[in-house]
Amino acid sequence: DELGVVRDLGIRFGQGFFLARPQDKPASDMSSQAARVLQSSQIAVFPQAVRVGWRAITASKLLRVAPTLPLRSSNDDVLHLFN
Repeated sequence: DELGVVRDLGIRFGQGFFLARPQDKPASDMSSQAARVLQSSQIAVFPQAVRVGWRAITASKLLRVAPTLPLRSSNDDVLHLFN
């Protein structure tokens, strides 16, 4: 699935276990599974599916208020914070 998305985005180069396993001498061909994905004309991700609700998601959704300690805090101070 991920390789199909990468293909649809127009990314022309890649690496990873799905393309070819690590070897002393780099492989000159990719796995047959990877070749099938790259040769497929099936679209992996349709634009309308990706855009649904994208405006409702902002960086503020990632924000978490967390306790902090001064730079010179000891390990005991940190332990006390987590207990």
